[in-house]
Amino acid sequence: MNRECIACHKQAQYTIRALQLRTLHVRAMTGEEKYQVPDDKVLEYGVCRECAQKRLKEHRTGKSGRKRTIIFAIIALAGVLLLFGAARAGYLTGQDQLVRVLRMVGLAAVLCGGAGFISTAKEAGAERKRLSGMSGEAALEECAWQVFLDSAPKEMGEEKWSLTYIPVNEKTLATLPGDLMILYDIQPGVAKEVMKKIGHPKA
Repeated sequence: MNRECIACHKQAQYTIRALQLRTLHVRAMTGEEKYQVPDDKVLEYGVCRECAQKRLKEHRTGKSGRKRTIIFAIIALAGVLLLFGAARAGYLTGQDQLVRVLRMVGLAAVLCGGAGFISTAKEAGAERKRLSGMSGEAALEECAWQVFLDSAPKEMGEEKWSLTYIPVNEKTLATLPGDLMILYDIQPGVAKEVMKKIGHPKA
């Protein structure tokens, strides 16, 4: 069956099989409650080889990591500018309260931006190393999954159900149900139903 690439709508070479899990977060008197509903059946999507190759190239050249870390670099830079601005404001106005607020916000931005930059850079490096250890075709299949996740809807409905996609492949079916629950944040009450729908051998 011919499918379009979910990202560019060209002819797809990779078939992505996934179960959609819908999650609704509701605020209640006792705190936030979470409701989950798995889709009725596993659906199939397409990704083309060109999009998968482009993603793999981004990982190998470090472009993917730079795209993910730039926002944290901007936050840290804004924090530095606020710290300099606080010093200047204190010199020009003598308003100690304003200076303290600017310093606190600036310092928080520097710390959060720096921590996010380092963490994301490490994740990007680990991902690049992981893909480098795979065969060419296996790496492309992994990148096809990433392209799918980037292009697939993240929310649905007026209630803003958040969407999680559970891949249906050999790796998933070989993973223990408890590990899958942690990996995809599946609630115990719906875990058994999810396992049955993806055809897990331990369902």
